[in-house]
Amino acid sequence: MLQTAIFPSKQTLTVKRIFEDNDNWEQFCLNRKDILRNVEVEEVNKMLSSKNKSRGYFTYQCECCGEFKFSENIGDLMENTVAVELLRQISNSNSRLEMYYWKDSQHREVDFVIKEGADVSQLRQVCYDIDNPKTKERELRSLVGAAKELNCSDLLVITWDHEDVEEFKGNNIRFMPLWKWLQEGDLQY
Repeated sequence: MLQTAIFPSKQTLTVKRIFEDNDNWEQFCLNRKDILRNVEVEEVNKMLSSKNKSRGYFTYQCECCGEFKFSENIGDLMENTVAVELLRQISNSNSRLEMYYWKDSQHREVDFVIKEGADVSQLRQVCYDIDNPKTKERELRSLVGAAKELNCSDLLVITWDHEDVEEFKGNNIRFMPLWKWLQEGDLQY
């Protein structure tokens, strides 16, 4: 009954609605505690704490004047935005979609593993600085490693502004800017 009062229907559930009045996230978690996984709650809580400079900013001190300057950690903020949007899409779907992350013994990581039932259907990596060759190599090696281990061919890197399809170690990898990914949605349900 309480869930219906706060979220009248699946069609009206939006990220904005979840966070209206700064109270709905806690209520959202209580209403869905049986289906929310710890990783989802942790990612949203990281996003909410990004106002704290220890989560969303780097501090630099000018060598000349000693003044402190703050620089946004855009990569973390992008990843948190994707986590919240995936959570919204999964909550609005009528399917058995679940969201996980992947990490292997070599410390390679993939930000988002989307499962439908027993099958991994999609792998999503978030990367702000994809133009840096070392960063790109690291991110793509992780994505391809997970793709091989989890038997998944739907690979996407969500970037700041890069859009393309590239082949890497025999895998086609799509690159899509965050703004476009947010507009178009992503999950197939």
